[in-house]
Parts: sequence; C-alpha cells; structure tokens
Amino acid sequence: MERVVTLVVPPVHVSTPAVYRAWDELAATAGLRNDLEPAALAVEPRLAVWRDRLGEATGLIPRLAGSGGTWFVEGAHPGPGLVTVRTARP
Repeated sequence: MERVVTLVVPPVHVSTPAVYRAWDELAATAGLRNDLEPAALAVEPRLAVWRDRLGEATGLIPRLAGSGGTWFVEGAHPGPGLVTVRTARP
C-alpha cells in the first residue's frame, strides 16, 4: 500500500538522549503518555516554529517523527521547504 506524506526538516539539531531525558521528567507529570513531542519541544523550542509553518501551509496538524526534528502530515502538499515522499508498505 502506497503512502504519501509531506515532511519539513528544520535546520536545528535535536539530541535524542536529551529528548528522552526530558520525556522521563515530563512523564511523571503528564500521566505517563508515550508522546515525545512535548519533550522534543522542551529540548528545542524552535521546533514549534516549523510545526506551525507546516500546519499553516497544509491546514493539517503536523506530527513529530520519532524523537525530533522532522514534522510530517499525510498527503502531498508541495511548497517551499516541504518535501513530499511516497512510501510502500509491505
């Protein structure tokens, strides 16, 4: 099954170990949700700018890929700074 997503990759570094440390700290106060977005934003607040840009460009709510840096939305939404990719699922 083919899937199409649009990505934005901000020019900021997000340390995976730092995100997991922040997640550990936030998990105690956030009801133990398994969601790295708040932790990634705590480590690198500039990520929010890129999330918001992608959301404004597509009208969708972006999701964070992994522990950070890359935001994505479903579907093809070409535009400046956006990368549209097609993937195949086995």
